Amino acid sequence: MPLSLRVACAITLDIRSGRLKPGERLVVSRLADRYHVDKVTVGKALVTLLINGTTRSIDLPSKQRRWFVAERAPAPNRP
Repeated sequence: MPLSLRVACAITLDIRSGRLKPGERLVVSRLADRYHVDKVTVGKALVTLLINGTTRSIDLPSKQRRWFVAERAPAPNRP
């Protein structure tokens, strides 16, 4: 499995567990540190999650993106 997909899975698990909350800003450099990967890998993971509706992004005039957990992200697992 490609590293970016493993990171996408890890982010999804963090969302489902409640570690990352709907609407929370996702800072690429912090995620890269958390998952011990480079920022490009995190960017690919976030795009994958954007496609399935787990994340959303806002394009800035500086050609950068701000990433967020989607408001309708997968609900946390409950015991």
